[in-house]
Amino acid sequence: MKRRIPWAAALLLLALPVQADIINVPGDYPTIQEAVDNAGPGDQVVVAAGTYGDVTHLPGDGDTTRCAVVMASGITVKGAGPGETILDAELLGRGFHCGDVTDVTIRDMTIRRSFAELYGAGIYCKDGSDVDIINVIVEDCEDGGIISRGSSTVIANCIARNNLAKQGGGISIESGSTTAILNSEVTGNSSPSGGGMFLRGSQADIENCLFSGNFITALNGAGGGAAIVSSTAEIVDTDFLNNTAGGTGGGIAVLEESVLNLSNAVVHGNETTASYGPGGGLFVDFSEVHLQEVTITRNTVNGSGSDGGGLYVFFAEPVTLVQCTVAANDLVDSPDLGSGISVSFASPTIEKSIIAFNTGGTGIYCGDQSDDPVISCTDVYGNEDGDDLCGTDGGDNFSLDPLFCDLAGDNYRLQFDSPCFPGNHPDGGMYTCDRDRLGAQDPGCDPAGVHDGAAVAVTRILSNHPNPFTPSTTIRFELAAPARATLAVYDVAGRRVRTLLDRPLAAGPQQVVWDGRDASGAASPSGIYYTRLTVDGTEKTRRMVLAR
Repeated sequence: MKRRIPWAAALLLLALPVQADIINVPGDYPTIQEAVDNAGPGDQVVVAAGTYGDVTHLPGDGDTTRCAVVMASGITVKGAGPGETILDAELLGRGFHCGDVTDVTIRDMTIRRSFAELYGAGIYCKDGSDVDIINVIVEDCEDGGIISRGSSTVIANCIARNNLAKQGGGISIESGSTTAILNSEVTGNSSPSGGGMFLRGSQADIENCLFSGNFITALNGAGGGAAIVSSTAEIVDTDFLNNTAGGTGGGIAVLEESVLNLSNAVVHGNETTASYGPGGGLFVDFSEVHLQEVTITRNTVNGSGSDGGGLYVFFAEPVTLVQCTVAANDLVDSPDLGSGISVSFASPTIEKSIIAFNTGGTGIYCGDQSDDPVISCTDVYGNEDGDDLCGTDGGDNFSLDPLFCDLAGDNYRLQFDSPCFPGNHPDGGMYTCDRDRLGAQDPGCDPAGVHDGAAVAVTRILSNHPNPFTPSTTIRFELAAPARATLAVYDVAGRRVRTLLDRPLAAGPQQVVWDGRDASGAASPSGIYYTRLTVDGTEKTRRMVLAR
C-alpha cells in the first residue's frame, strides 16, 4: 500500500482563522532574526527586497555553528521573491536553522553561500521539525542546499542549484524524514553520493520535478541525479537529465532495500564514468523497483567492465517495467554485455515495452544462469549486438522497427503506423497486449497534421504551476489530435467545484488558469483539490493544493 506523508494536513490548517501580525524587516526590526524573536505563532515576518546576512546566531543544544536565522514554531518568513530578497551567508555559517519547530514556512527568497563543517545548509531542518519551503532558490552553498533530518518538509516551486555537500548536494533527506518535493528543479549540484539528492532511511513523494546536470565527486559514488538508500520514494512526472556518477547509477541509484515507484518519467543523457560503473540510467541493488511509462534513453556507461547502459538490476526483487522505452543507450568499453537492460541474480518482469537501438551491447543481457527475466508483449529491435531474449519468453514479443518519430532528434513518440501503436500488433490483434500502446511515449509526431483515420486524441497533463498555489494556478496539457476536452476541479469528497473547460480544442499544447474560485465565484478554502481532464472518454487527474 502506498504510504502518504502528512504535509497536506498542515496546509489545510492555513484555512483556519488566526490572529496574526505582520512584522516588517527592516521597517519594524533591522534583521530577520530580531523579527522572528519578537513574533508569535501565526505571525508573518515580511522581508523587503535587499540582501541580508547577520550570521551570528547560535541554535543551542551545544551546536556551535552560527546561523543567519534560528526559526521558532508557527512563524512564516516571507521575502519579496527569489532574486529580490537575498539571504547571503557569505560562507560564514548556515542560512536558516529549524530545530524542533513546527508550522514553519520559509518562502519567496534566495538563500546562498552557506557553509559549516557539519550541516552547513542553506536550510537545515532537524529533530521533528515541520517546515514548508516554497518558492525559494538555494544556491552556491558548500555543505548542502536543503537538509532534512528526522523532519517533515514540503519543498515546492523551489530551485536548488550549484550546491555541494558531503551527501546530497542539492537536497539531503535522512533519519526518518518525510518529504514532498513538488514542481522544483535540482540542477548543477555535487557530492560524493547523491549528486542532486540523497535519500536515506526516509520517505519522499516527488512530483513534476527536474534533476539535471548534477554529478558525483567521488570515484565510486552512486546516483548522479539521486541516490535512494533504505528508503521509499514515489516519483511522478519527473525528469533526470544529463547527470553523472563516478560509480553506479548515472541518473538514479536505488540501494539497500529501498522501494521506488517511478512513473511517467524521463531518464535521459546520464552516464557513469569509472570502471565497473553499471547503470548509466538507473542502477538497482537489493531493492524493489516499479517503472511505469518511463523513457530511458541516451544513457551511457563508459568504464571497462561497466554494464547496463539504460538499466542495471542486481540482486533486486521484485522489479517491473510496464510500458517503458529503453532506447539509444550505449556501452563504450564492454562489448557483448547489456547496452539496454542488464540483469544479474535477478528476475525482473518486462511487459508492453520497447528495447531498441541500444549500441555497444545487446538489448537484454543476463549475467548469471539463475537470471530469469519474464518478458512479454515487448518489441526488441535494432540493438547492436543482438535482440535475443534471455530468461522466460512470456509471449507476444516481436522484433520490428518501432518507428520512433525522430530517433536522431530524441523524439521517442510513435508514428501512427508503428507496430507498437494500439491495434497494430504484428500478429493481427490476437493478443490482449494489442489493446495498449507499447513503450512510454504517446503516438503522434505532428499533432497539427494527424490524419482523420487517427481518431484517438492522445493527452497528457504536463503540469500545474505553481503547486501549492495562492491565489491561482495554470494547468497545462497537450492534445495530439483535435478533440473535445473537459477540464474540471473537484474537492477531496469528489464534488465538482468548477468546470474550467468543456469545448472542442485544436491539437497542440493548451493551458487554463484556475483562480481558486468555485462555480459561483466564491473563493474556495485552502485544501487539496483535483483537476480532471477528460478527452475521448479517457481521464487524467492531477492533485493540487490551494494554500491561502
